[in-house]
Amino acid sequence: MTTEAELISGCLLQDRIAQRTLYDRYKKAMYTLAFRITGDLENARDMLQNAFMKVFRHLPE
Repeated sequence: MTTEAELISGCLLQDRIAQRTLYDRYKKAMYTLAFRITGDLENARDMLQNAFMKVFRHLPE
């Protein structure tokens, strides 16, 4: 099993497999939370995508 630190290191190197693994690890919990907040499936999907885009964009900072 890959640790979070290893996944983040991979993401910093733009490793698509590491990004996908990180996404797969957290998508269900984040989607559930987004749906609870929005009450709408489509808005929850958009929120999930936007959240992961922010994560990947801001990791190097």
